[in-house]
Amino acid sequence: MEFNTNYQGVNKQGLRYLILDGSRTKRIKIKFEIDNLEVITTKQSLSEGLPCHPTYGKLLSGVILKDKEGNEFKLIDKETPGRWNIEYLKDNIKCTRDTKSIVAGRVKHPTDGVPKIGQKYTTRSGEVEVISMKSSIDITVKFKDGSVTKTSANDLRKGVVGHPTSNLCIGQQFKTKSGWKYEVIKYVSPYEVHVKMQDNSIEIQEAARVHDGGFKPLNQPSVLDIGYIGHGKYTSLNKSKGEKFPKEIIGYWQRMLNRCYNPTEIIKDGTRNYIYVEIISEWFCLQHFTEWALTQPNWDLGFDLDKDLIGNGKEYSSSNCTFLPPNVNVFLSETKYKPVHNLPIGVQYIKPSTTGAKEGYVARCHTGETREYLGYFDHPMDAYYEYKKAKEKFARVLAEKYKNVLTNQSFDKLSNYELTTIYVEPIDNCILRNIVNNS
Repeated sequence: MEFNTNYQGVNKQGLRYLILDGSRTKRIKIKFEIDNLEVITTKQSLSEGLPCHPTYGKLLSGVILKDKEGNEFKLIDKETPGRWNIEYLKDNIKCTRDTKSIVAGRVKHPTDGVPKIGQKYTTRSGEVEVISMKSSIDITVKFKDGSVTKTSANDLRKGVVGHPTSNLCIGQQFKTKSGWKYEVIKYVSPYEVHVKMQDNSIEIQEAARVHDGGFKPLNQPSVLDIGYIGHGKYTSLNKSKGEKFPKEIIGYWQRMLNRCYNPTEIIKDGTRNYIYVEIISEWFCLQHFTEWALTQPNWDLGFDLDKDLIGNGKEYSSSNCTFLPPNVNVFLSETKYKPVHNLPIGVQYIKPSTTGAKEGYVARCHTGETREYLGYFDHPMDAYYEYKKAKEKFARVLAEKYKNVLTNQSFDKLSNYELTTIYVEPIDNCILRNIVNNS
């Protein structure tokens, strides 16, 4: 290798140098680029990656170095063991930098990279011009269409400044990931974009959600393809934004829908199911169900949602439903136990046994806590009437027990309870199969 005058090389420290005089083999004059330091060396040393810079990594006061942009600065003195006070030669600006950055050549002039008024930047939303600057995190820029927004120096350098309308236009149409169409009708901010859904309802979404369609419309069925959140006071099931639905009411609503429209739930008991039970369409909406539930004085006591005591047992609606203590709800479940041989409710047939017991009928009545034995009878209707008498008696007992937590209407109904049902018609297995097959 020829180390001639004007030859540019790099030593083993990674420092660049220039040969000022290479006319002699053992007395070659070089200059280090980092601080213009001149050193006498030999061709042999150069071939071995030498010489090493005498002060590199050993910073000394008065040494002149260069930053990453090539600006020269002088080391003044140490502020702390790990930081130096430095002064830029071009404008005499003084600042403090850490030793590691100085050694690694990562020092930057205090004003380098700071946006200036009139300076233009290319961003993902188009070209912008800086029109005012209060600080590095409070910079006002203007787009070519005249729109103005605030940003930071860091976002300007990265080119991630968003257009103030988030690249959304009035009338622009999208589709959610769940398939619902919607249209932009108003832009307020990146966090408030008004959109009109395909059912003409209006929702407010973030611009990012509008672009990617990553939200569930409030009126789109999301539970068993029939239940939906709806528009109203409450805006969230479990998210942090908006007022949350009371979790107890969500549970009542979901269990109600499951009983009536979930085939798996319906076929658990073929004689005590909700095949013929309907839910008023207004209650498909969680908002409307919540509004009704909150008018009930005992909705938050851990009670059961009941449709039988004050209603007809065939429809969930505001006129038919109330909240009852679990014991009362169980007591009213007259069809809980599967009828045998088309017997009246509350009656069980006893087969003759090898011990010589005679054929007969046993009556048992649910008190809400246990099933009470009422006696042995020769005729099923005799057993039923005993059951009916006990049922109505226990109803009055439960009414008094829970008088303080029942609504006036529920108390009156339970106090004057009269059993009218005699037979319960079992559900044909074909019906159950059709429900499953059609689900």
